[in-house]
Amino acid sequence: MSQLPDAGYELDVLNAFIAAVERPDAPYDDALEAAQDHAHAFKTRLETPVRVAFAGFQGSGKSSLINLLVGQDVLPIGRSNYGTPAIIVRHGAVEKTIAGWWDRPNEEISGLDIAAAFARTPDIVSIEIDCEVLKDIWLVDISGLGDPEHSKRAVFALMRLADVLVWCSNVKAPVDEAEKEVWRSIPGRLMRSSLLVLTHSDAVTEGEVVPETHFDPERIRSFADTIPIATAAAMKALRGEVDDPAAVWQGSGADQLVSAVMTSAVAAREAEIEKAQRGIAKFIAPAQDRLDAAFGTKTVIKRRPAPVAAPAQPVEKVQPAPPQEPAAPAKAPAKAAQPTRARWTDWTGRIGAMLAELKSGGIADNASFIEAAQQLVDGFRDGLDSGAPLPADAGWLIDEFEKANDLLILMQFEDVDEVGADAARILVQLSDSLATAGV
Repeated sequence: MSQLPDAGYELDVLNAFIAAVERPDAPYDDALEAAQDHAHAFKTRLETPVRVAFAGFQGSGKSSLINLLVGQDVLPIGRSNYGTPAIIVRHGAVEKTIAGWWDRPNEEISGLDIAAAFARTPDIVSIEIDCEVLKDIWLVDISGLGDPEHSKRAVFALMRLADVLVWCSNVKAPVDEAEKEVWRSIPGRLMRSSLLVLTHSDAVTEGEVVPETHFDPERIRSFADTIPIATAAAMKALRGEVDDPAAVWQGSGADQLVSAVMTSAVAAREAEIEKAQRGIAKFIAPAQDRLDAAFGTKTVIKRRPAPVAAPAQPVEKVQPAPPQEPAAPAKAPAKAAQPTRARWTDWTGRIGAMLAELKSGGIADNASFIEAAQQLVDGFRDGLDSGAPLPADAGWLIDEFEKANDLLILMQFEDVDEVGADAARILVQLSDSLATAGV
């Protein structure tokens, strides 16, 4: 199984800064306070296992997949998909259930008792079990997507609790407009690396995976990878209830699922480390230098060993080139071209197209405007990663566009008449940020 990248060096940097800034004799101002907040946020994310969210409509088999990955029946199967909070399955030395809320303290319950936690009407439920896999990743069961009454809470939980998305879809159920609509509501940062698991493939052929060409291509197109799985067959293999467990496990698609989940988790942790490194360079390192100057000290962090250089290749003897014809006299250099701000040009072009659609009546109400704004921001955010690398001092733009995209998604579940102006303000703020970054 893949091992997650080590964030030990970044955590050492953050812990050293937090210890320094929280000394009683430390200077304090708005800049240091902001750096302290950033340090705590980065530290929390790097110390938290990667969160893999399983989402899907009722009957999609997501709870069964989580049970399969932890090797035991910890989640009830077939419960109502609506009206229940998200469930986190995480590591703990002692089994316990925790009812949690976004805005008040948690309540612990001894043992595994999800029903008792649900009775407290929490925002989220966590269960802790002693499972080695869960030391690196948390598995999150997201319920309520696709239901008008509960979708807002489900999308909010998805944005707060997911680093990797696994969308579960019953292979025998046709893709309808409701499922496509939910896909459109999922933040682009999740969809870009999401996995589609086609469950109940054993209903087609027991213990075998059917070719992807048998599935609706529209279902597959939006996802980074597609994995058909025969969950029941995989569980029988795990329990040793078949003659050749290894062959059945492999044929069920379970091995491919485990590999894909861990690969996505590794990529997510690498992205978190890179984000922390940008934040350390922008906020923490300058603040640490100020504290060192105030204390008359020098903070030194033991860095990781440098990568081993590749062995030098023998250099082939180069024969002298034949003499060249005399070069023509050089012409006067042309006037240097001014650097272009390609991303600013792209952004203003998108804004202009959106304004043209507003004037033509293509965007006729606040709901359409908020949806168009979210799609514009999400599409532009994709380009920030796929285009030329951003300058080192402009990496914060990616985070800003991700946060804006998440807000615009949530606004689509609010009273659109009240938040339409807020969506416009977000676009103005992003324009200001791009202008400041000079990209």
